[in-house]
Amino acid sequence: MKKELVRTMQLCLDLGNSRMKWGIWAPKPLSQWLLDGEISYAALSTPTLGLNWQHLLPQIHSIWVTSVTTPDRYEMVRNFTQGLVPNAPWHRIETRSEFGKLKNGYENPSQLGSDRWCALVAAVSEFPKNSLLVINCGTALTIDVVNTRGKHLGGWIVPGLYTQQISLFEQTAQLRSRAEQTRPHEKALLKKPQHLVKPALNTHDAIEKGSLLALASMIESIVVNLNLPKQKIILSGGEAAWIALFLTTPHVLREYLVLDGLIEMARQSLTELHL
Repeated sequence: MKKELVRTMQLCLDLGNSRMKWGIWAPKPLSQWLLDGEISYAALSTPTLGLNWQHLLPQIHSIWVTSVTTPDRYEMVRNFTQGLVPNAPWHRIETRSEFGKLKNGYENPSQLGSDRWCALVAAVSEFPKNSLLVINCGTALTIDVVNTRGKHLGGWIVPGLYTQQISLFEQTAQLRSRAEQTRPHEKALLKKPQHLVKPALNTHDAIEKGSLLALASMIESIVVNLNLPKQKIILSGGEAAWIALFLTTPHVLREYLVLDGLIEMARQSLTELHL
C-alpha cells in the first residue's frame, strides 16, 4: 500500500500573499515536476488553469498546500481545486518543530511561516552538509539561516522589491506622477546591473535602483557578517532573478523551492500514514 501511494501523482499548491504557485509531481521516471507554474488569484476564475491540468487530473491522488494568504483566498482556492479533483484528499502543511535533520529555531515554532519552513526543508534536503542562507523574494523578502547541523538560527523579514516600490508610489503623489512620466524606462536598468550604483537620471529608475540596491546590499552585508562555514546562498520567489543580478556573492536560484519542500513533506506524510 505504501509503495502504491507514494508512486502516484501529487498536486502541490503554494498560496502566497499575491499569487499561487503550483506543481504536479510524479515519481516516474525521475521524481519530477510534470507541470508547474504560477497564477494570480483573480485569474482562478478563468478556465486556463483547469485546462492545463486537465489531462492529469484523473491521476492526481492528493493535494498538498502551504498557505500564507487570507482565509477568503484560501477557501476560494480550495473550492476551485476540489471542484476539479473532488476525490483527492486535501492536506494543509503546517510548520513543525523539526523535519529530519532540520530543527526550527523560532521561540514559537508555529510563528515561522509555512512557506519559509517548506523552503528550508527543500534547502536542507538539497544541501545537507552546508550552512545555508535561504532567501525568499516575494511580497516580503525573508532571509533564514541554517547551520551545518540543520539548526535554524532565525532570520530577517523586510518589504520585498515590489512592496517597497509600490509603497513609495502610493504614499507620495509627486513621486508617482513623475515616475509615470518615465514609465518606458521600466526594467531597462536590469539589462545593465553594473549601473546599479550610478545615480539615476529619472524618478522611476531612482526608485527601482534604490530598492534593488537596498535589498542586495542587505544580503551582501549579512553574508559578510555571518561568515558561515561551507555557506550556500539560495534565492527563490518571484523577484529572486531580479535581485540575483545585483549580488556579487555566489548563489543559486531555485524558482520553486517552496514546492520542493512541500513535496518532501508530503512524501514523508504518505509513508507515515501507510506503514
